[in-house]
Amino acid sequence: MPTYLTTALHWAVDEDIIEKNPAVGVPAPAPRTERDRVLDDDEIRLFWQACDRISWPFGLLFQLLLLLGPRRDELAHAIWREFKFDEGTGTGIWSLPSGRSKNGQAHITHLAPFAVEIIDKLPEVANPQNYVFCHARGNGGPVIGFGHAAQRVRKKMQELAAEEGRTEIEHFTLHDLRRSCASGMAAIGIAPHIIDKILNHSTGQIRGVAATYKRYSYLEERKEALEKWAQYVKSLVAPPPIEKALAAEKARAISSNVVKLRR
Repeated sequence: MPTYLTTALHWAVDEDIIEKNPAVGVPAPAPRTERDRVLDDDEIRLFWQACDRISWPFGLLFQLLLLLGPRRDELAHAIWREFKFDEGTGTGIWSLPSGRSKNGQAHITHLAPFAVEIIDKLPEVANPQNYVFCHARGNGGPVIGFGHAAQRVRKKMQELAAEEGRTEIEHFTLHDLRRSCASGMAAIGIAPHIIDKILNHSTGQIRGVAATYKRYSYLEERKEALEKWAQYVKSLVAPPPIEKALAAEKARAISSNVVKLRR
């Protein structure tokens, strides 16, 4: 931000809007440190449970941020017509237009069945712009209040961790979900250049036919990677069939031992 401000003030001087750039001589801020916070497997499990507790819109939005790795506002401002679903396979496609992409590049994200399951939980709230993540109240705009919602998730994670005797959960941000997605895919064997494509990282100016190729390149590999990542996350957050069966058997046993008493 200081760099942008200095440039803008230089422009204002050149256009004779102001006489002198007040930013000249102001010391530069401290160098920006690169964050490397990622959620480990156990934190992903707690995060998912916490998101389930706060429900929609933020719980489902945050889960998709972890599964798909997009930038926060690119997903939070999505509209329904950007999504297409294949009922036969239970999968789908999210097409992000260049006008909404941070780097100005249109992007395609494959939706694995697990991601579609989450989207299916979203109610279609009537709003003028047809936003996917929209509060039922208000003027029909996209959701706001991410900081408060993230705080609720972290608090709920801490409560769940405390029940398991775990130590305090280290602070993380919503952008760390994008980093956790990338790190998690790398850990399960996804190639770095495929992860870069999934995250829609900018790699310079490419025009013409090359730009079209760039948009669609590795599309099949990206699909396979996101499906593999979704399956991995699901294995962390969904109890295995044997555990479900044992839980059901336990519930039946308790029910069979209940004796109704006369008044």
